[in-house]
Amino acid sequence: MASDRRIAKLQSLLLREVSDVIQNKLKDPRMGFVSVTKVEMSQDTLFAKVFVSVLGGATEKANTMKALEHAKGFVQREAGRAIRLHSLPRLSFQLDESIEKAIEICRIIDRAVESDRKVHGESNSEEDQKNKE
Repeated sequence: MASDRRIAKLQSLLLREVSDVIQNKLKDPRMGFVSVTKVEMSQDTLFAKVFVSVLGGATEKANTMKALEHAKGFVQREAGRAIRLHSLPRLSFQLDESIEKAIEICRIIDRAVESDRKVHGESNSEEDQKNKE
């Protein structure tokens, strides 16, 4: 078993190298704009989940995930050349929708703040009018 510090270092290296392979070496027309957001490695370092964020709609996301799944061996091999481990973990790609969820939460908060402003703005103006009388 690897130490937590070693796993964190490997995750960081893997994130950087997989990102580089996807951005600079992977040429698949199905690929959309992809960002690698996180890598989670198993304690035995045999497996790694690569979380990716894909810009676009459901079709672009599905096509990109198919392309990544198809290119998994290539990405693993190319990343392994740069990292030079005895055995590189087997990769699996997971769609990370946390960015979209965060954007939606921000929109909800913005709407709530705007609604609150309207409610308080109206009540303040009513109070101001009563005070003037």
